[in-house]
Amino acid sequence: MKRWLWVGCLAGMLAGCGDEPLTVEELLGEAADVFESDWWGGEEEYSSSQSTEALRVPPQLSLPDTSKQLIIPELGGVSAKRTGRGQAAVLPGFLEMKVRREGNVRWLEVGADPVTLWPHLRAFWEDQGFELAQEAPLVGLLETRWREKEDDIRSLEGEDGSPYYAAAREKFRLRMEREPNAYANVYITRQKLEVAGVGGNNAVVWKPGRPNPEREAEMLIRLMEYLGASRMEGVATLEEEEVEDTVGLDLQYIGGIPVLMVEDEYSSVWRQVGVALERSGLYVVDFDRSQGTYVFRYRGGDSADGKGILLEVHLLAREENLTLLTVHQHKSKEPVRKELTRSVLRAILAAYALVPRATADAQ
Repeated sequence: MKRWLWVGCLAGMLAGCGDEPLTVEELLGEAADVFESDWWGGEEEYSSSQSTEALRVPPQLSLPDTSKQLIIPELGGVSAKRTGRGQAAVLPGFLEMKVRREGNVRWLEVGADPVTLWPHLRAFWEDQGFELAQEAPLVGLLETRWREKEDDIRSLEGEDGSPYYAAAREKFRLRMEREPNAYANVYITRQKLEVAGVGGNNAVVWKPGRPNPEREAEMLIRLMEYLGASRMEGVATLEEEEVEDTVGLDLQYIGGIPVLMVEDEYSSVWRQVGVALERSGLYVVDFDRSQGTYVFRYRGGDSADGKGILLEVHLLAREENLTLLTVHQHKSKEPVRKELTRSVLRAILAAYALVPRATADAQ
């Protein structure tokens, strides 16, 4: 009660009780006299006081956990995703994304810096249940391991006549290219293995499956969802793209060297060739758009150790709508054997997924 009287007294002083208002010095002096007087209680009252029992939390309640750091809630579906190597950088709450299309090639254009985007691309495959086989952040390449596609099962008959079932297998490769103004283009290509039959000891014989651009487009839409867009938005951007007119592809020989002539502008040919190489199983390991080169690994009879050899496809813009493709040895830039060059260019031509106007006969 004394304390409340003291508070009330001070309040009266501050309100200006009496004829003249108190100065600051007078107010402090009055306060010191009150604290020193027996009226406040002094040391005797403090020494006679007793501590009380700490507050108890009711059994139905629990104290908040303050031992961990604050976890940032997810924004756009990705800000708190784990990438296996620490927390991924936070992406903007709204990303500008659009599925682009040229012919049978589609890619995702994302309005985000590639450095920030990379860990989320890596985490996307883990979210889809794929294990990563290879990753090259400096180049912008990701490759998953083979995984069975359980909705694509074939019934076979073994050597002993017993039924045998095998699912197809698939894996994906993702390639990211940096674009101006902190944009990135993301390409996804798919490889498939189908069952060709059953060999000795009931071992499954596999063969490469045909490219499936629709399956690749499906993964692009899933990636958009993972980065924060709705599936409806992804499908809408996919459907509004128009299919480009068929371009001309002509395999000719210039000075005895096979050359693939593409009647299209350089930027479009660059995108098409990159996807065509991947679809053909000629896996890109490096690329330089400014130099017009794709470095890829070719596994064929020319490889002594079975690991393959590194070759380059070089793009050369000759006219506004004419681009030439040649094949060279990596680094040395020397031309490769005619048969090997023709084999690589024919693989690109077939995977280009466009109907050629004219194709020269093999010589």
